[in-house]
Amino acid sequence: IECSACKESLNETIISATEGWIHTFAHFLSEQGGQNGASGVDVLVVNLQEIGGKKYNKHFNEYLATMVHKLYPGAGWCSGLLMSTQNDETTFTAMGTVIFLSARIVPVSSLLSVRHRTFVAVADDPATFTGNSNNLFHGAKFSNAEKSRKGFLLAAIRVGHTVMNFLNLHLFHDADNAVAVADSPSKYVPKREDAFLEAMQEVLPVIQPDDALFVLGDLNTRLDGHKLMKYMKT
Repeated sequence: IECSACKESLNETIISATEGWIHTFAHFLSEQGGQNGASGVDVLVVNLQEIGGKKYNKHFNEYLATMVHKLYPGAGWCSGLLMSTQNDETTFTAMGTVIFLSARIVPVSSLLSVRHRTFVAVADDPATFTGNSNNLFHGAKFSNAEKSRKGFLLAAIRVGHTVMNFLNLHLFHDADNAVAVADSPSKYVPKREDAFLEAMQEVLPVIQPDDALFVLGDLNTRLDGHKLMKYMKT
């Protein structure tokens, strides 16, 4: 049943929670910077999962894209919210990445345009220079994701001669704990492994072997439930 009042109330709750999270995050960064405040952080990468929805993500993600700049108000540059803008259940991953750089390293930094296989100087505004912010990352939904939104997103920055690749992963969870503890390893472990290997196969052609790769996100790692239950019963 459609309920406009319910939707409005839910939207207000989500917006309030988002603003609260951003305020807390910004305060944390300020504390980490010590006397210099947030300016003490040179490179900050924020990986997000489960943002928006399977079909109705557009308005919230547009709102979030305007808010992410407040996460690190002392940054010299912000990539904005890098994420797929396709509102399609078959491809949408509900994942995003935000990159912040301090003012002192902006002049020697560049962001990879995956489509063009070249780094674009941050000072040239990579999103405008490449014509579309979607060119600044490589991401996809896992081939065995079915109706879920699990997938990956890769973004890369170069500071001076150092290239850093950041892989945002959202691997599969245990959909049914009763099923997960029935065997060791859990039936969900191979699915997570397959997804991880798929992501690596997709991003390795983009990454140079000598460059750093940081794998972050929600890996949905689990204890061996079957062994744990067996231990607790003995």
